[in-house]
Amino acid sequence: MAQCGKKDAEISFQEPWGIHREFVALSGSAAQMKVAPMPATAAPRRQNPYLQGSLVQLFLKSAAPIIAVMMVNGLLNIVDAIFLGHYVGADALSAVTMAFPLFMLLIALSSLVGSGSASLIARALGADDVERANSIFGSAQRLSLIISLVVLALYLLTRTSVLTLLSGGNEDLAAMASTYITPIYLAAPMNFILALQYDTFRSEGKIGLMTMLSAGITLLNVGFNFVLIVVLGLGVLGSALGTIAAQGVAFAIIVILRLRHFSDIRALPHAPFPDWDRWRRILALGLPGSLNFLGVSLMAGIIVYSIQAFAGEEYALTVAAYGIIQRIMTFAFFPILGLSLAAQAIVGNNYGAGAYHRSNQALVVALGLAVGFAIVIEAVFILGAGLLARMFVGDETVIAEVERILPIMVMLFVIFASNTILAGYFQALGDAGRAALFGLSQVYLFTIPLTLILPRIIGEWGIWIASPIAQASMAVLVSVTLFLTWRKTGRPYGVFVKEGTPPPQPGM
Repeated sequence: MAQCGKKDAEISFQEPWGIHREFVALSGSAAQMKVAPMPATAAPRRQNPYLQGSLVQLFLKSAAPIIAVMMVNGLLNIVDAIFLGHYVGADALSAVTMAFPLFMLLIALSSLVGSGSASLIARALGADDVERANSIFGSAQRLSLIISLVVLALYLLTRTSVLTLLSGGNEDLAAMASTYITPIYLAAPMNFILALQYDTFRSEGKIGLMTMLSAGITLLNVGFNFVLIVVLGLGVLGSALGTIAAQGVAFAIIVILRLRHFSDIRALPHAPFPDWDRWRRILALGLPGSLNFLGVSLMAGIIVYSIQAFAGEEYALTVAAYGIIQRIMTFAFFPILGLSLAAQAIVGNNYGAGAYHRSNQALVVALGLAVGFAIVIEAVFILGAGLLARMFVGDETVIAEVERILPIMVMLFVIFASNTILAGYFQALGDAGRAALFGLSQVYLFTIPLTLILPRIIGEWGIWIASPIAQASMAVLVSVTLFLTWRKTGRPYGVFVKEGTPPPQPGM
């Protein structure tokens, strides 16, 4: 890739098998592009692993470690639930499930800064502007710390009333839920900075480091939880403390690596404070992904409330079953999320460098892998629901509830997987509008309203059937949106970046 003048910053190349959120038409030729001669004093371009070599090999090399890490993280959720279900009891699963909306709220807000800044950092690195990438990272660190402290203060002010509401007035379950979630919120500042660090390493192409660190810390977390829950008998408190301890180890390792200049991104780079313009851009780009997690938080809260209202006196057992399903579905979602994150890094760097053919190709690969994986997951979960439930508990009532509910909720998982990839692709391009449309419509436009309405019409069964109906509705919305985009812009399939498109403007 040649170095160009300031206005012709990057050369745009295209090849005919593009993919990811926008199917891009290939027109024109490299010979028609204007390339400014490299100034004699120009510094040599830094090696960017995303801009060279076979895209398929690069994708496998980048995506496989991230997916492996996500699977290991998903395994932690599974093992933790097994510890709680077998060594503490169904009430522990119910209490942790009732606290899950608050847990997801924390993840949603921590991803707001990390995800948004990752898009800007990836494009800055793709354009070979390391100083701008450092400045973005510095601003993001300060913003993460501010948001985490605000979140912690709000939780401490409202926790009693919120947990009482989520537990349906059951004081024992509310107390157990508080024992679990309060320590996690007290560690929120560390959690927010750690999420930002992981997203930044991904944008830098430090996939090997991410893999080793995440896998090692997750396995350490499993060990901590075993000791604290099973050996010491600390119950749900042990689950929370094990997570915090593992995060503390990860945080210490990353600080040491940054201080030793392991990568181009420094530990505490200079950045304006307050940096209102850049913070606005970070929040705008991170909002779609964050709202997706927030939607999961809201959905979990609504489902727990609906179970209390429509599942009868034994609602706590149904909540426990839903907690198991939640863990299983999260395990299935993590590989899709990992695939989306890998694609975002590849797309963001290549789009920033003007290599549109590579960013287009990444979409096709990501969609193909996501759809294939989702089909396998649907088959396994539908046919093996009972066996999966017995991994967590021995209570036959809870097992029967899992067998009844899981096949319904997973039947159209393939649509959800595709939409996750598409939303991440548009985010990588800096297209916050389409990222929001594809990433948020299912939860906010369809799933939440249907979950609130259907149980009042057809009873408790409506809680579970809302999910596949929402996914089918989303498939229609996506198809119509891409068709209208194609008609308006001429983009093939309404998504690919066309040859001759002006290079993206540098981010803030």
